[in-house]
Formats: sequence, structure tokens, C-alpha cells
Amino acid sequence: MGSDSEDALQRVIDELAVARLVVTYASGIDRKDLELVLSCFEPGAYVNGANGQGTCEEFYGAMLSQLAAYPVSFHFLGNQIRSLDGDAGWTETYCVAYHFSDDAGTVEAGVFGTRYRDQVRRGEDGEWRIHRRDSTIDWRRL
Repeated sequence: MGSDSEDALQRVIDELAVARLVVTYASGIDRKDLELVLSCFEPGAYVNGANGQGTCEEFYGAMLSQLAAYPVSFHFLGNQIRSLDGDAGWTETYCVAYHFSDDAGTVEAGVFGTRYRDQVRRGEDGEWRIHRRDSTIDWRRL
């Protein structure tokens, strides 16, 4: 084990990497870029959400098909709590997701208050990825 300052620095680096996962995910959803979304997950990661459950590939493939009805979306991420222990941990992130039914982003189709609860792991390649996601919609405005 390294010095206290080396351990603290590694912890900060790991926490930033885990936080970046959720930001990258939101960017992928808004761009409707399945490859970018899936890069945040271990292959075959389990997802349980408002639209059902399954592997990340099944879940987000179906979700992005449904999101085609909303040409513009915007996921704004808020509070995030993280807890890491070695090569595993969890995070909970609050999100407000805006969906618009027109290309200009002027006709609001719905706004959702969502929480992502992710179990994360560092892979053999040293990269953090989501192993399991449970998401809930806490409120909605349609």
C-alpha cells in the first residue's frame, strides 16, 4: 500500500472516473448513441428501470428506439453520492431529464426526476464500469 497521500490521490482519481461514467451515459442518451451508452457498462450488465429490466444491451437498445419519438432530450445531473472500496463500489445520482417532441427543443413532451443507483467495478483493464443499475422515476411532469 502507498503513502496516505498516494492513497488519497488514487481515491480522488477513482471517484472522478466513477462520476464521469454517469456524465458519459447522459451524453450518450441525449445523442442517442448506443455505443457511447454501452461503453459505461460491463458487457451484459443488469439494468432495472422504469421501462423494464434486462441486460444493458437489451434495455438501452429498446430505450433508444423509444426515445426516437423525442428528437431532443437533455439530462441534467445533480447530487451524487459515491462509496468506493478497492475495485468496487456504488453511486447514486439525481437527474432531471427533459424530453422535447420537436427538433428545435421548444415543445416540451415531459420532464422526469430520476435517480440512478449504480454498482460499479474496476475491470481488468483498469477502467470503471457499471455492473448493475437500478433507476427510478421519482416524479414526472407531462
